[in-house]
Amino acid sequence: MNDTTFNAADEDQWEGTLEEALAQPWASTEARQAYQDAFVAVLTSTQHLIEAARSRQLANDLEERWDSANHEAKPVRPFEKGSGRL
Repeated sequence: MNDTTFNAADEDQWEGTLEEALAQPWASTEARQAYQDAFVAVLTSTQHLIEAARSRQLANDLEERWDSANHEAKPVRPFEKGSGRL
């Protein structure tokens, strides 16, 4: 858009976020759909990034627990003498 067109439409312009724009009444569903699709794409991408970061953090936390110096493997003896019912 050139400056002349931009300045001529000055009265019809307002500033706001995409979220605010989507909350406004639109002339038609078709006019709104492209912006709504873009908004949903950003939300979906952000959600995937958050879930991936959470998974990485959980994996790191579990790995730290297993690798910690406090963890001592205790052998399991299911038929240890003296501990059974027989």
